[in-house]
Amino acid sequence: SGAMWPRLQPSLASLSPGTCFFAAVSRCTQSHPPLRRTAGLLCEAWLCGLCLPAVLRTALQAGVKTLCRFLGPRLFRSGFLFVCAGAASRCVPSACVAPEYALRWGMMSIVLSIIAVYGLLHAYVFFVVFRTFSLHPAALIPLAVLLATMAAAPFLVRALDRHGYELSAQLLAWPFYFWMALLLWFCTLMLLMDLWNLPVRAAGRWLPLFKGLVIPHRVSFFLAVGLSLTGLLAGTVEAMNIRVKTVHLPTSKIPAGSPPIKILYVSDVHLDIGRGRRTMKHILRIARDLKPDLFLSGGDVVDTAAAHLKPYAEALEQFRPPLGKYGVLGNHEYYARLTESLAFYRMAGIELLRESVALVHSNLLLMGVDDPAGSYTRQPYFSDESALSRHRNRSAFTILLKHQPRISDIASTLCDLQLSGHTHGGQIFPFHLVVRLLYPWEPGLNNTGSLLLYVSRGAGAWGPPLRLLAPPDVTLIVLEPHPAP
Repeated sequence: SGAMWPRLQPSLASLSPGTCFFAAVSRCTQSHPPLRRTAGLLCEAWLCGLCLPAVLRTALQAGVKTLCRFLGPRLFRSGFLFVCAGAASRCVPSACVAPEYALRWGMMSIVLSIIAVYGLLHAYVFFVVFRTFSLHPAALIPLAVLLATMAAAPFLVRALDRHGYELSAQLLAWPFYFWMALLLWFCTLMLLMDLWNLPVRAAGRWLPLFKGLVIPHRVSFFLAVGLSLTGLLAGTVEAMNIRVKTVHLPTSKIPAGSPPIKILYVSDVHLDIGRGRRTMKHILRIARDLKPDLFLSGGDVVDTAAAHLKPYAEALEQFRPPLGKYGVLGNHEYYARLTESLAFYRMAGIELLRESVALVHSNLLLMGVDDPAGSYTRQPYFSDESALSRHRNRSAFTILLKHQPRISDIASTLCDLQLSGHTHGGQIFPFHLVVRLLYPWEPGLNNTGSLLLYVSRGAGAWGPPLRLLAPPDVTLIVLEPHPAP
């Protein structure tokens, strides 16, 4: 931003109040360069109405340079340190590398990358709208303010929620959540059509035939909007229909002639401000119809303060299966603050397995660990699976509850079945592709060779209350004795 001062002086020469204010801000913030850059950008935004055509191009160039200088090294450094920590944890003894550092740097790298990409998507929408409709410079300010507000909405919603402004948070959350999905689909479609147009336009310079294959800007804009709105409608309908999947698991650890043990497994409900009532009612209705012996939760039930979720907790507390209700903490329980999440589980009557076990039946042992998100959020967590080794019981069918579908060597020797969630099956297209890169296991039952892994798509939705090509589900697991030969 400092590079803009000389260029702006001619434009501001006739504006004595603006010039004085500009000079005063520059002098007051001279000893603090980051503050000076921020103040300079605010001054430039204030003066845009007076000299927008001259300032806009320069401000854009300087802003991009400033962002690159500020975010670039940090993104590179955090990503580099995360890679180094991960490599070190594989190449040297675990006692020499603290895993929490790898997790912390990895989370920082992911968060910074998401923020950068999310901001760039809004900048791309600004460019597309300006290009498509050739807007007058005066119309760019309201458009920029609107897009900036939507870009900042995730932080505003959480800030309002944490400070007790529940109604305001709800009013902002609903349009923001739907906007997230629209933004993703719109930008994906526009980028695909822009990538199509690049070689076609280049070929059209020599072969006139290709000129007719170029997709006009207005056609591509309205096509992307129409398809995105269609996806929004389809995703909303799909998210409201929770499927019940039934998995039969014969095992020699259930004595012949014994009745089967029915387990209802639910994961990733994501109860949030103003959201989750329909999902929770549907889950409880399914639970009452199926009459399971045991209720298990795979984490990510809580996404906000416990006070907002008291009706859901009370309704869940009334459901009392014979063998009890057990669960583990997911990463979102830590994002919502651990104390709030623990309060919800207490109200709901769900016993948490935090690096602990529970023998719920003479032939059924449960184990559970926290999600390691407690490390990079600096909250207490218990994720050491080796601590469960002393509870090994080879005569009982052993289930490990672990939020993320990652299999450790220890788990392979401890349990017969691991229940996980976290991935949502991608939730909305095209996140399926990203999830597949991070977690190779398919939703459903996977035979890993050493144990069975079941990955649930989850019953709820994070962010947009939508599901596209990843229907929500709850699972009825039936443990039954091997049939007689």
